[in-house]
Amino acid sequence: MGFSSCGVATYAAALSACESAACWRVAVGLLGMMQLARVEANVITQNAALSSCGTAAQWQAALQLFSGLRWKGITAQDLTHSATLAACQAAGKWQKVFQLLGTLSAFSAALDSVAVGTALAACEKSTWNFHLAPRLLDELGESIVLRRS
Repeated sequence: MGFSSCGVATYAAALSACESAACWRVAVGLLGMMQLARVEANVITQNAALSSCGTAAQWQAALQLFSGLRWKGITAQDLTHSATLAACQAAGKWQKVFQLLGTLSAFSAALDSVAVGTALAACEKSTWNFHLAPRLLDELGESIVLRRS
């Protein structure tokens, strides 16, 4: 049985393994294989691929996957935002973190505490971080959604 006869659950499991091993190239390849096999990607498979990019600090691949979500008809979730932000933050691309936050705010996306924490961690990597954190929290304002666990 090859990957061409697999369902979305099998792909999701393989993508989850890629996330754990930081095999972002394999994850992106698996998404391509899903498309060729006409297996519809979902938010779970996309999030696993995004997380593998984050684990490997591959911010460009993460942003490319994130930007393709709408084309695929997939609605981003909190984890989707956090994984994309984490990939940028892990690579030290704090400017990209702020650009993405601006985009998310423009689309009225609610940001969870993980996304905000990732953004604040990105402030730490910037050269003028002590100015960024309060400004960031002020600008995000009502976009921040804190949930009780």
